[in-house]
Amino acid sequence: MAHGEDTDPTTEFLKFLLKVTKGQRIAVLKSLNSRQCSIIRQTAYNILFNSSIELSPEDREFFKSNSVFIKQLASKNICLKNKRGILVGKTKLIERIARIALAYLVG
Repeated sequence: MAHGEDTDPTTEFLKFLLKVTKGQRIAVLKSLNSRQCSIIRQTAYNILFNSSIELSPEDREFFKSNSVFIKQLASKNICLKNKRGILVGKTKLIERIARIALAYLVG
């Protein structure tokens, strides 16, 4: 995309999560709104269960080992505050979600 064009908010949010420091990322995750939380949840769920996204064996194992957290993020029985807590405790998961999603969306 050329500079100055409108960009996809999902892509921009994921790029932002990768660009900031760990401390800044935690601050952002603590104050996520429902739309931002939904972006992370849907992206993680798609990476885990969408067979068209190619993952390395290491990435696939990482997501499988974190599938409980991804399912908790998808649950309607868990409030946004608790979902924020899950995300804050899983910053490596967020980094990997953003990296893989951007490679798929942009590449």
